[in-house]
Amino acid sequence: MHFAKLLVSTALLAAAVSATTASADIENDIRHFVPSEDLSNLTTNDKSRIHMIYYGPKSEGDKRNAIRNIVRKSNLGRPPTVDLSF
Repeated sequence: MHFAKLLVSTALLAAAVSATTASADIENDIRHFVPSEDLSNLTTNDKSRIHMIYYGPKSEGDKRNAIRNIVRKSNLGRPPTVDLSF
């Protein structure tokens, strides 16, 4: 019984680490095309669509335009951020 709990715990931990790494990889992929855009409003669905576009067969220009459109639509209605640091 103890072994089964350990096995389940290990599997859950591995899944959590994998999901965190995958999320970071997707954000790095997005940053390749839109380095200065705010990504905080992207939904899981947006990130999945971007991931499919990034690894799809389209040209770099088509990928850039499609990814920029998704990111910009996610930021519509949100006030622009202003950096007030000196």
